[in-house]
Formats: sequence, C-alpha cells, structure tokens
Amino acid sequence: MIKKILFVAIAVLLLHSCASTVNTKSQTQLKGDWTITDVKYMNASGLIIKTFDLADAMCFEGSTWKFIPNNNSGNFSITEGEDCPASTSNIKWSITPENKFMFKYVDGVKAKEVTAGYALTIQNQTENSFELIQDIPYEGRMVQIMYTFTKK
Repeated sequence: MIKKILFVAIAVLLLHSCASTVNTKSQTQLKGDWTITDVKYMNASGLIIKTFDLADAMCFEGSTWKFIPNNNSGNFSITEGEDCPASTSNIKWSITPENKFMFKYVDGVKAKEVTAGYALTIQNQTENSFELIQDIPYEGRMVQIMYTFTKK
C-alpha cells in the first residue's frame, strides 16, 4: 500500500513539474504586427505616468509591436511626438496559463541575463485585437492602464 501511495505521489509530482508554463494558444494568436490604437486610465484621469521605464503611457498610442511566438521574441516602436521620445526596443515575451503577458527588454543582452521585466493581464483576445491591463502603484494607490491592440 505504501508503495502505491509513493508511486502515485511521484507520478503527480512529475506531471506537475512538466506542466506548461505558457499559454501556447494565446501566444500563437499574437503572431504578427500590431498597433496600440487606444490607451486609457481605467480608474484615474489626468495623470502622467511613465510606463515601461520609457515614456508617458499615452505615448504608446500609435506604437507598433511585432510578436514572433515560435521564439518568443519581438519588438516595439514609439514614434516621436509632443513630450514623447522616439524609441525602439527588442523584447522577449510570453503568456502564462493565468493570462499574464510577460515581457522584458533584450536590447543587446541575452534574455537569460535579464531578471527584470513587466507583467500585464491579457484580456478580450481575438485574432484581430486584444487588451493589456497594467497595474501601476501611484501615490499610494494602484492605477490601471489599458492598452488596446489591433492587428495590422
């Protein structure tokens, strides 16, 4: 009896350790070129919050993003505008089974050497659009920013 229990416990541990850490279906749907068509603060207004260590969240409206799911690479570009610096960044990204969109910058650095990044919630994903929700601490409270992506 103890051997059976031990066998079942080991089998469960092995199966759990082999569980996927990515949401393959969601990742595959992101393949291609996308544009952020709308940026909005969901529970605040009139704020200027620097996001992704680059620029005010509103600067990302009109930015273009490329996702390559077979190697989890991609990039995005912000065009220069009033109070918005032009910027292009290479990224590594993935979507967890819990629908967290994770990305980190890999400009000139191997991905395994980068330990910091960003976690956003992906929602309302279709083959032509999706939304990312970013939670940002701001002056003692949490502010949510929604980025709406549309396929090019």
